[in-house]
Amino acid sequence: MPEQQAAILKLSARFDLAATFLRHASSVLGSSFCALLLSVPGAHAGTSGVPAVADGSGDISRPEASARAGPIGRTDLSHPSAAQSEEMRSRIELTRSIVQNVAADAAGKGANEAWRVGLSSVLYATPSTTLREIAATASTLDQAHAMARADLPHGGVRGVGANSLGSTSDSLVFTPITPCRFIDTRNVGGGITTPRQFDTSLDASTYGGTTGCKLPAGGEASIAANVTIVVAGTASGGFLGIRPVGSTAVTSFINWPAGGTQGWANAGIVSTARNGSGNYAFEAFASSAGPDLIVDYFGYFSAASSPGPLNCISLKKTFVTSSIGPNVELDSDYCPSSYTAVSAYCELGSTNDALIGTGTGIDASTNRSYGICREKNSSSVGGVVGVLCCSLPF
Repeated sequence: MPEQQAAILKLSARFDLAATFLRHASSVLGSSFCALLLSVPGAHAGTSGVPAVADGSGDISRPEASARAGPIGRTDLSHPSAAQSEEMRSRIELTRSIVQNVAADAAGKGANEAWRVGLSSVLYATPSTTLREIAATASTLDQAHAMARADLPHGGVRGVGANSLGSTSDSLVFTPITPCRFIDTRNVGGGITTPRQFDTSLDASTYGGTTGCKLPAGGEASIAANVTIVVAGTASGGFLGIRPVGSTAVTSFINWPAGGTQGWANAGIVSTARNGSGNYAFEAFASSAGPDLIVDYFGYFSAASSPGPLNCISLKKTFVTSSIGPNVELDSDYCPSSYTAVSAYCELGSTNDALIGTGTGIDASTNRSYGICREKNSSSVGGVVGVLCCSLPF
């Protein structure tokens, strides 16, 4: 079977399987499957703990120690919301419907079967609201392509939209803080023997830490922390784990060897989850020995606040004449104060000239940015240099 036909059959099977699965699956979907089907922008600290670094125990063979949590920065879709699940289902079914609607037109134009793969990939990257419009109005292959591509932001790249930045639902922003002690079970609570919950909305004095060491109200979705354990000299080897409240993950955050009262430390990102009170919380557990736990905050990740519209303007400067030479630089006007040059565009003055490249620059004396065109000019006929300037309304 030709490779193109094989690819089409695989893609069709993938859509059929995905649509059936999403109709009948429970609300908990496998993260790898969801990540394959839906690209959701944003960053999520998707780890319940950073795997332990070398701590001198020499024991890195434990399943707990070698377990790897998801990488930081990947959106966590292991528990998609109802809206995310519905969006995935809608994109799959609408994509299949549109492909079927334009199949007769594609066949009439003599298009080879590869058009199905190309159109499907474009459609699946399109929001379901736009797909519904395409399904209702597009009857030709060209119409479907044009309507889908018209929805793309400037430059043809989907992700951050052309008119807004940030997400209040799944983007997390890191805020560093002066290190402070949140937990010290030597003062309150004693060693960790059974899984113990820690509410990040509470003051550190609740858990034996330093009074005043406290995150914003409600706690935070993820925490950057240094974690230390103190193990009694009679203890056997073991490990301590940290995970979001309600999780059953058994991932080691720190290992310790047998013998000797010692302290062991590791730093990492700790994910949290909403507890019964609606606050972000995590829990610590130990395999044995009841080690004392010390946690020092040094930052946290919180939901991003959208700064509002992305304001952009375009400036154009026309040169009547320009220099002749193999590497002539033509600069645009300066962007206004509080605006930054994002990209430059150029119009050559003569068909005999050649564009070498474009870029942006900053005037050191005024701290204002501008667009740059570099040309190989064979004549003194001028050209046009434009620049796109953007500003966030902070």
